[in-house]
Amino acid sequence: MLKSPEIYRQMFEQYLSTYEWMNTPDRLYEPLKYFMSLGGKRIRPSFTLMGCEMFGGNCKDALSASMSVELFHNFSLIHDDIMDKARLRRGKSTVHVKYNPNQAILSGDVMLILAYKHLETLEDFHKQKKIFTIFNQTAQEVCEGQQLDIDFEENLEVTQAEYITMITNKTAVLLGAALVIGAILGGANDQQTGLLKEYGINIGIAFQIKDDLLDVFGASDKTGKIQSGDIFQNKKTLLYILAREKCNSEDRRHLLQLYRTMERSEDKINKVLSIFNKYQIRQEVEQVISQYLSRALEAIELLEIDAEDKKYLDQLAYLMVRRNH
Repeated sequence: MLKSPEIYRQMFEQYLSTYEWMNTPDRLYEPLKYFMSLGGKRIRPSFTLMGCEMFGGNCKDALSASMSVELFHNFSLIHDDIMDKARLRRGKSTVHVKYNPNQAILSGDVMLILAYKHLETLEDFHKQKKIFTIFNQTAQEVCEGQQLDIDFEENLEVTQAEYITMITNKTAVLLGAALVIGAILGGANDQQTGLLKEYGINIGIAFQIKDDLLDVFGASDKTGKIQSGDIFQNKKTLLYILAREKCNSEDRRHLLQLYRTMERSEDKINKVLSIFNKYQIRQEVEQVISQYLSRALEAIELLEIDAEDKKYLDQLAYLMVRRNH
């Protein structure tokens, strides 16, 4: 039977705390160590440990792979923060702000390389080969998702389908891959990993939409980010897309005008929020989150695992998309 999410997180944190980082050159590794020390939810490495144990494996044997997944995730965050000019991550200064952009880029790069080195330690060659293929495909898709996100900043007519494609690649595929990598190490077959991937991706989509919702309606002391940063950066989140689709012509013109400027003011935030509230966009977005949650639960229902583990995955899905931070 699976353990609580907190136990998997603690197992990973213990492994991370004993890991011996390189120290030279200091200016390369210090930003990496700083960023990894900021914590985070550790969802992805926990998924890897969980996926392994779900199919009878020893989750201790998946610790190296879980580290690989978390290193890749953090590499992508360091680079995303540079591109987004973000100043806060997990309530602390981003790497490029605390150090400088050049150090942040290089530290992110070496983090990616270390992620691959952790996969090299896997002893079963057949499983290792499958995991490398999944990891490489996922890494490519994450980069594609990030590029779409950047492209959307200049496109006022992003559709729901385009947005879902972007967050699937940028966020959801790594959640699915984390589960699948662990499941492969635990001995799962292709049918089982396929259903787990579907679960992970749908949870990932719902998770990212919830993130977008919390960016606007959440409290910055809980999210660790500047509130309404997505509006400042003209991010074409689902909130914006649904508002643009539902607005009358006058409000739509006003919304597009607001998203054409790089103004970073409370006045801009308040005007956008006024439109979101007028058309009940928050409620609309919550409905979409529920749709993807349902798809994830349907995938788990088809999975041939212990009934208690199915119940566990159901509860985990609800926790991830009903959170307030």
